[in-house]
Amino acid sequence: MAWLYTLHVDLKRRPPANFDELRIFAETLPATHGGPSSLSQEFLISPRDKKPIVIRYGLPLRANQRGPVVIAHEQEGLDGRRFVVYAGSHGVEEVDDARFKELVP
Repeated sequence: MAWLYTLHVDLKRRPPANFDELRIFAETLPATHGGPSSLSQEFLISPRDKKPIVIRYGLPLRANQRGPVVIAHEQEGLDGRRFVVYAGSHGVEEVDDARFKELVP
């Protein structure tokens, strides 16, 4: 997910506006860039809270004063903790509610 979002920004010079744009981008990605690839709504369901992962479309990828940019996150997570997906190569992290509010105001 982070790789695809970041690649979209790199190649298109703007973040994806919605799921369909990101899906079509993945499906039409040339082999020289790791494609084509598929992205389904089912893939975006958290196995922990069984809800769709929130993708924050349209976000620029520059880090802000709060740290790296969170492009996706679980809606509820589990036991007061949820996974967040950072843009670029910052990966995935499980954070508590206080940290989540810092990252995603």
